[in-house]
Amino acid sequence: MKWREHLHRNVARGEVSEWVGGLAFSDTPVTGEQAEQLVQALMDTAGQPERGKVGEFDWDKVTARASAWLSPPQMAALRERRAHHDWWEKASQRKPDQNGGAAK
Repeated sequence: MKWREHLHRNVARGEVSEWVGGLAFSDTPVTGEQAEQLVQALMDTAGQPERGKVGEFDWDKVTARASAWLSPPQMAALRERRAHHDWWEKASQRKPDQNGGAAK
């Protein structure tokens, strides 16, 4: 396994693990098979990251594929996970202002 693929897989597993954890005690917990399918969907859509940047996935393609095997409540949770991921991406790209805080 290539190093980049290994890093992508670790990030994908982390994303899935957090999502699965949020559904563990719900009425629609995730099966191991569903979790693995989601990891694979993330891996299949992993882009070629810039140096030092790992974990760029095509969430539109992932959610489209996942709708085939996830229930509506699971899909809602996946969309929430994606929104969190998108927020974190934007927040981490902000440059600090002169006072050391995040720029607006």
